[in-house]
Amino acid sequence: SAATSTGVTNCEAVWLGGNVVFTETVAATDCPVTTALGTYYSDQFYVFLTQGQSVTFLQSSTEFDAYLTLFRLDASGATVVAENDNGAGLTDAQITHIETAQFNIYGLDVGTAAAGQTGAYTLSMSPITGAPPVGTLGFAPRAGVRLGRLPARLSVPERRP
Repeated sequence: SAATSTGVTNCEAVWLGGNVVFTETVAATDCPVTTALGTYYSDQFYVFLTQGQSVTFLQSSTEFDAYLTLFRLDASGATVVAENDNGAGLTDAQITHIETAQFNIYGLDVGTAAAGQTGAYTLSMSPITGAPPVGTLGFAPRAGVRLGRLPARLSVPERRP
């Protein structure tokens, strides 16, 4: 596990366990997504949820317009579950998700609303609420800890027109 002060760099992905608040930076060395509008950069995080659990993500920045995308990850790939640009007011992004399936792994793309932007942001993840159903997986990351890093990049579909 990594303390919340450890930085996310070079397109690495980090598992989140809920109830965290930390400052990171979107940099030109982070995960790139190129569209007809330009190249967007982002950091990527993962979270595991079981049926009935809910979580809220909030991204804020004074340096750029924040943009969050939540992807469900499964054998068929990455499916966009929610996107948000200014849902938390001004230029902050916020997504609340309630898990309805037995369990799922999600990828959270934390980036910018405009191509080419970089800068510091704050990401907060609420405590994961709701008890998992009886008989589901017993995976329970410690709250307030980012759990390990993955060497691979989340391969996601284009998130902007």
